Amino acid sequence: MSTPNPFETSGNNDVENGTDNSDSNAGQFTIGDVEDVDDESTLQPPPSVMTSNYDGGEDEEAPVHDQLPTPEEYKAKMDQHSAGHSAAFAQFSPSKVAAELSEAGSVVGDVHDQLPTVDEYKSSKTFEGGKKSRAGLYTFLLLFLATAIITAVTVPLVLKEEEKQESQANQSGFVQGGGSSGSSGSSSTSGTGGSSTSSSGGSTSGPATNTNVNRSRYQKTIDYLVDIGISTREELEDPSSPQYQAADWIANVDEYQIALPVEVDNGSDLIPHTPFTERYALAVFYYATFGNSWKYGLKFMEAVDHCEWFMDFITTSGSMVRMGVAQCETPSGFEDNLVHKLVMPNNGLAGSIPKEISFLHRLTHLVLPFNADLVGSSSLDGLHALTYLSDLELQYCGLTGQIPEFMGNLRALTNVGFGNNLLSGPLPSSFFGLTNLELLGLDDNALTGPIGPFGALTNLKSLYLEDNRFSGELTSDLFSDGWTNIVELDLSVNILDGPLPSNLFSVTTMEVLDIHGNNFVGPIPEITVPHDNLFFLALHENKLDWRIPETINNLVNLAHLDISKNNMEIPFPSTFPEMTTLRYLFTGDNPFEDHPIPEWVASMTNLRELSMKANRLTGTIPAFIGGLTRLQVLDLDRNSLTGPIPDVR
Repeated sequence: MSTPNPFETSGNNDVENGTDNSDSNAGQFTIGDVEDVDDESTLQPPPSVMTSNYDGGEDEEAPVHDQLPTPEEYKAKMDQHSAGHSAAFAQFSPSKVAAELSEAGSVVGDVHDQLPTVDEYKSSKTFEGGKKSRAGLYTFLLLFLATAIITAVTVPLVLKEEEKQESQANQSGFVQGGGSSGSSGSSSTSGTGGSSTSSSGGSTSGPATNTNVNRSRYQKTIDYLVDIGISTREELEDPSSPQYQAADWIANVDEYQIALPVEVDNGSDLIPHTPFTERYALAVFYYATFGNSWKYGLKFMEAVDHCEWFMDFITTSGSMVRMGVAQCETPSGFEDNLVHKLVMPNNGLAGSIPKEISFLHRLTHLVLPFNADLVGSSSLDGLHALTYLSDLELQYCGLTGQIPEFMGNLRALTNVGFGNNLLSGPLPSSFFGLTNLELLGLDDNALTGPIGPFGALTNLKSLYLEDNRFSGELTSDLFSDGWTNIVELDLSVNILDGPLPSNLFSVTTMEVLDIHGNNFVGPIPEITVPHDNLFFLALHENKLDWRIPETINNLVNLAHLDISKNNMEIPFPSTFPEMTTLRYLFTGDNPFEDHPIPEWVASMTNLRELSMKANRLTGTIPAFIGGLTRLQVLDLDRNSLTGPIPDVR
């Protein structure tokens, strides 16, 4: 099976372009927001990001979008901000002093233990002549008493003030900074050795202060992520994990310094669905899918609101396509923008989709097709909580294993594309509860199970099940009660059998019917009423017999008909001369009796391809064949024809 261009809509290619009938893949439509995307080689940044003299070619001044800064480069930038601060400033950092005091034990107790005792004062005091002066003793006792009183009052006050200042400093590094609205906070720290103030979000003071504040933010980040259940502590403590890298980035490296969520009013629960959580989840996604190797960086990990992590592309046809975080919205009851669409077709993603993606709570579109190195059954695990998801596209992504049971819980799904992966086994029974599905693509896998349950998906307009191992018969209720809205139906190359139902052509919305490569037997059903929409009919490589029905002319707009490799008989229907809309006709490899090339061929002046190979044709090639001026392919192989080939008129 040929692989379609990952950025090209190819639903009509078999009809429009005259592809070989040996593999008529009608209906390979790219779905979702990227349906108009052309081949990636034609993608160009839109005029808004190009220079004014952009002419569609290479522009040296155009920004390089696929070279995002690494975490080390971010850290280097932060170090540059910190340069010039003295070591003395680091030594006298209030947070460092507080940390040292806390390590020594009780602050108040430790301070008082360092004061001299009465006996120490007495033993250190000498008097002239070796005699004790009573007046001197009284003076000493009074001074000591005053010192003790002053110390007892002032030391706790000083320590309390230091603790307050430290808390404020930590809060500055913990809460302030860029928020979802794109605003940025500022922080400043001063000390003996100098000071630094940043207005870009987060502290940029000397190395020791910056390290301590980030350490505090980092620990709070870890605690928050563990508490809401997005990642485990083991994952966050493993330096090789995407979770560790993402947590370190968002706490210590990300210059945007998005605010950590605070507790809700009751003081006991943490809010899980916040811009902070989404930014972390997207960062995990970046590291888990080897973001530094993506074709287009899409502004991921830049110090801007993550709702701005996208790029717009224009195709050669002039249409605009947005890739990355393609849309954010503020849901009812929320104060912040939340991610709604994540679109990255053919962007070189590898690894697997992390489970943290489940915290993109309001995600409605996950469009990641044609990322062949995005492998493993684990890539589906994170989808279990995406109950708002309506468009899921993971075609050509190397997915393995079975479709999980939880897929049946994603009741908002309308489009699902799992085609051309390595999925296997039967579908879970819960899957057939997805009654909102309008498009389902499971083609080119190793899936098994009966065809009957698919009839429960009554809103389907496009169903692609080709190249699997589905079995059973096409019963009449599938078309009378199930697929009553179907437009494109491709069940080819499975192990379906039995006779075709008499109401096969009763669904008047159907445009594409491809059931080739199965084990169907019996005659082609009659078309009892005119059918205006069906233009593609592929019945080849079955065990169908008898004749093409006389009512074939009720398919008034039929453009593609393939009955080859069956057990069909002639004569052809007398209504065949009326089939002037046909552009592709294939009748080869049927056990016809000896006969000449039929005269009705002369009336089919729109034919682009005609294949009548191994049809037991005899006699000469008639001159009217030369009058088919639109004909591009003529296949009369393995017949008994004689004489010259006519000239084209």
